[in-house]
Amino acid sequence: MNHNRLLFAAVMAATMTVSFQALGQKEKKPSNWGATTAKTKTEAVQQGAKPSPVPWLVNCASTGTAVNCVASQKLFLQKTKQLLLGVTIRRPEDSKTGVMMIQLPHGIHIPDGVQLKVDKAKPAQHSVQTCNQQGCYVGFSIDAPLLKQMRSGNIMSVSFKDLNKKEVKIGVPLKGFDKAFDKIKS
Repeated sequence: MNHNRLLFAAVMAATMTVSFQALGQKEKKPSNWGATTAKTKTEAVQQGAKPSPVPWLVNCASTGTAVNCVASQKLFLQKTKQLLLGVTIRRPEDSKTGVMMIQLPHGIHIPDGVQLKVDKAKPAQHSVQTCNQQGCYVGFSIDAPLLKQMRSGNIMSVSFKDLNKKEVKIGVPLKGFDKAFDKIKS
């Protein structure tokens, strides 16, 4: 198993263990999310998404001998409280910059992947690795320039295309990221 797959597996496991109860609410999934039109989804994203009440959460779990911590930011649709986008960052022992896992909703055009950029920096393209009942996932190692941008930036933009190939752009606030990242040392 190569290093990136191992990092992806570790972040995926950490992402799956962070529960919605830690946010003080359970995820609600409306039955019509998968059936809504691209226009409705795009409008919902543009008008109805908001970050969790806490800018960046830090959650830690013990695996017996070690404590693993992750920093996360989640955005929900205001009306339905459905998770729209989740970002989870973990710092494995052998990494100074960490790894990121982005959870996306269903109904995205997977072949186009995801573009990520901080403020006005040049966007980076990332592939969708997998999907399950909770959504689709993009995982990658954070390089030093991206980490620097995130520490000093205001908004991290995550862009993808819906099934009609219409662009959806979601802004993730970076307020509090710097302090949260410092707390998640392995």
